[in-house]
Amino acid sequence: MTSLKKAGVQLLLSTDAGTGGMGIVPGFSIHDELEILVENGFTPYEAIASGTVVASKIVKRMNGRDDFGTIVPGKRGDLILLQQNPLEDVANTRKISGVMAAGRWYDKKAIAEMLDHRVH
Repeated sequence: MTSLKKAGVQLLLSTDAGTGGMGIVPGFSIHDELEILVENGFTPYEAIASGTVVASKIVKRMNGRDDFGTIVPGKRGDLILLQQNPLEDVANTRKISGVMAAGRWYDKKAIAEMLDHRVH
């Protein structure tokens, strides 16, 4: 990854490995990926940007829309509120207070209930 970074290759936060039996759980494994990027020379900002602003720029190349990835008027307002600053330690992305998605607020309790229903 360090060589790719030095070469200016834009990496996207995600995996194409699938989930079948590999222990990759969407929504959870992304935190591991952020930490792997930082362990390999990315700053916390660069790692987070690979799933936000960089991802939106790549999507714009594919469909002409740049409607997420930054907090500006006119873009989607899906946000994660964290308890601690992820720029100080990217592992802080795991400390979620709540999520704003599609105009609706989900606090920690609501998220826990959704996860509980998904398991059962």
